[in-house]
Amino acid sequence: MSINSEDYLVEIYRLSIKNSDVRTTDIASKLNVAKASASAMIKKLAIDGYLDSSKYSKINFTNKGYKLAKEIYDRHKLIEKFLKEILGRKDSKIHIEAHELEHVFSKLSILKIKKLLGE
Repeated sequence: MSINSEDYLVEIYRLSIKNSDVRTTDIASKLNVAKASASAMIKKLAIDGYLDSSKYSKINFTNKGYKLAKEIYDRHKLIEKFLKEILGRKDSKIHIEAHELEHVFSKLSILKIKKLLGE
């Protein structure tokens, strides 16, 4: 899966935590992309089995999509915690750095970070 696809899934997950009705316009706005671009990606993610969506309706995860989105979201939060608690980072760029790292850390590295943090 591409980083861009993962970003969409995580943003849909974040939006769904705040509001159960997630729509294409919400995602386009949050990711700062054109509505047509967001629609195309949502359609692709639906075809790939990650989302349930039809034109003009709210976007829902499939079980597969929810599991992956939550995993990526949790990985991001774990990396932010690692940067703060272990590396002592306190600057405003932690979120950006965690976003970059969430896509490159292996599952083994994530497990070791969890162990290091006592999770």
